[in-house]
Amino acid sequence: MNLHFYLPLCVLILSSSAVALAYAASISVDIDGVSHEINYDATGVTIQTVEANLDEIGLIFRIEVTESPGTLEITFQRDFFDSKLDGEDIAFFVLLDGEDIEPSEISSTDTSRTISFQLPSGTEEVEIFGTNVGGKILGAPEAEPEQVAEPEPEQVAEPEPEQVAEPEPEMVQEVEPEAAAPVSINIATEMMASIVLVGGLGIVIAIVLWLVARGRPKK
Repeated sequence: MNLHFYLPLCVLILSSSAVALAYAASISVDIDGVSHEINYDATGVTIQTVEANLDEIGLIFRIEVTESPGTLEITFQRDFFDSKLDGEDIAFFVLLDGEDIEPSEISSTDTSRTISFQLPSGTEEVEIFGTNVGGKILGAPEAEPEQVAEPEPEQVAEPEPEQVAEPEPEMVQEVEPEAAAPVSINIATEMMASIVLVGGLGIVIAIVLWLVARGRPKK
């Protein structure tokens, strides 16, 4: 058996197995029902999931590092994810399990930006922050929900109180006292005449009796 032939072959096989394999892939993230593709090249790293953090304008990657250190190279389309200040490019902010690192920007075009960084063994989460993601811009005021005018309550006319006619006070006609009948005056006059007449007769009778008594002879 020729060992001089097999020995270099064994060394080559062992050396190649120790080198981590690099591969290109892509992963998608949904934002408001729209799917966005993110292209990346990974060496010793597997990206399991990615989700958008719209509140802080970032992307969160759940990963597994299979080689130490792993290397991740990610390309972002500018119309999906970018980092700018006053119209100028600024660096993306990257956290590995909460620890910030400084990524390298290896490519920048009018439509895309590519960053690269290494990941130590045991890293589980990568957070990358920019200034706009999926149309959401950092610091932009949120659109206020459209105000829907509530229908005004229908004005119901209150029935006017029924006018109750107050009873008019009864007119009490004062009864004028009847004029004393002239008959009463006549009766009084007749009575006075009768009294005078009777009185006169009495006087006459008295005189007659006196004369009679005077003319009678004395015994």
